[in-house]
Amino acid sequence: MVSWGGEPVYLSRIVFSFHKGEIPKGLLVRHTCDIKECVQPTHLILGTTGDNIHDSFRRQGRLIKIPQTAVDSLRSGQLSIADACRLYKIKVKHAYAIRAGWKRIIRWS
Repeated sequence: MVSWGGEPVYLSRIVFSFHKGEIPKGLLVRHTCDIKECVQPTHLILGTTGDNIHDSFRRQGRLIKIPQTAVDSLRSGQLSIADACRLYKIKVKHAYAIRAGWKRIIRWS
């Protein structure tokens, strides 16, 4: 991170803005090379947090198993992210991905 206008900002956001234009609110700069420190403009694209989670699963090829009832409870909000992580021994990003509705990258048991 660097200071830009007195605020901490990721350098990749500054580089993206300079080379490709304004970053719409709610979007983040993703790295197609998976190197967080990379500022090569051709490696930077915009996306959502969900896109970032999806990329992470796709690139790492990870599958997790969790009962369908837990998936349903997590998606409906009856089961909190923290409780899902503790009960099913999954990472926070996996719980958020389940809640976001990613199906093709997670196999339910």
